[in-house]
This record gives sequence, structure tokens and C-alpha cells, in this order.
Amino acid sequence: MFRTDCPLRHCILLAVVVCLGSVPHHTAAQSAGHISVFSDSSASTCTLIDAAPALFNVYIVHSDMANPWGIIGSRFKVVMGPGFTASYVSELIVGQGHAGSVLTGITIAYDACSFGTLLLATVSFQGYGTSSVCSYLDVGPDPAFGGDIPIAQDCFLDLHPVPSTGPLYVNPDVGQCQPGCLVAIQAMTWGGIKALYRD
Repeated sequence: MFRTDCPLRHCILLAVVVCLGSVPHHTAAQSAGHISVFSDSSASTCTLIDAAPALFNVYIVHSDMANPWGIIGSRFKVVMGPGFTASYVSELIVGQGHAGSVLTGITIAYDACSFGTLLLATVSFQGYGTSSVCSYLDVGPDPAFGGDIPIAQDCFLDLHPVPSTGPLYVNPDVGQCQPGCLVAIQAMTWGGIKALYRD
């Protein structure tokens, strides 16, 4: 039998709990995406040239968020690999709030439950033109919380691994390091290209 003396706020809370209990939990196979470092904010360039003294920006991007609940925050650290000689200048964090710094470990709260791709931070460095061939910047776990990989939290408050898609290589040499975002191409003549479209 239903209660008729239930105060409104308690009835609403009970209804919410019942509804949440009926929502199926997601599986580990549903992706929370990747957090990676790029040299452009559209997350398409995974190489950087440090050949002369200059100020440059790198961009921390959370991509491929396909979790059905959306992602509400993340925790990670930017790792400067051996041979990267640029100096940290500043960072601009996007989101509702954050604690920490990208170089020491940071937790970022997103503005809403997010899907797809989201720019998390813009980090400025002063380059000197002295970084080694195949030095790099990458994303790793926040050392304050341990673990082997950065993590994200979905809007159902579950934690998920969010690995990097690969390092941002500085002064890459294809013989020594292969940036993951580069696609191999095959040389072809104009005649060869036209032959592809013949009936």
C-alpha cells in the first residue's frame, strides 16, 4: 500500500532513488576516451619543432569521450621527457574548477557531463631551440593519487582509465621516433592518381 502521509521532499527523493536504481550500469568497455598533448588546439598535430628561441603553446585535450553518462572530470599530470629543454611559463585551465597544476598533478572539474572532444588546458613554454631529437611531452597519472594511468570520472561517479594516444614528439626524426598521428603516404604521379578514377 502506498503512503499518503509522505512529505513532498521525501517522496521526490524516494522517486529519484528508485529511478536511479533502475538505470543499468555501464560496462568497462565503454570508453572514457584519451587525454593527450598536442601542438594545436584541434588535437591533430602530435609533433613540435624547437629549433630556435620562441614562446610556444601546447594543448591538453580529452578526446573520444563515448561513455553514455558523459565525463565530468579528470586527473592527470603532464610529463616532460628527457631532452625537453623548454621552460614552463604558464597554464590556462578550462573548466569549472581545478586543483593543482598540469606539471605537478591536476584534477579538473568539467563544466558539464561531456562527450566527444574537450580542450582542458593551454600550457605555454619558452623554447630555446635546444630540445633533443625525439624528446617529448606526454600525459601520465597524478602522483598524488598513484596509479599507472590518468583517470576520468563519469557523471555516474565511476572512475575510468584515460590513456594518452601517444606523446607529443619534439624535433621528431622518423628513423628514431614515429609520431602516432602521422600517416604514411606513398608517392604517386599525376597519371597514377588519374588512373584511380578511370571507368
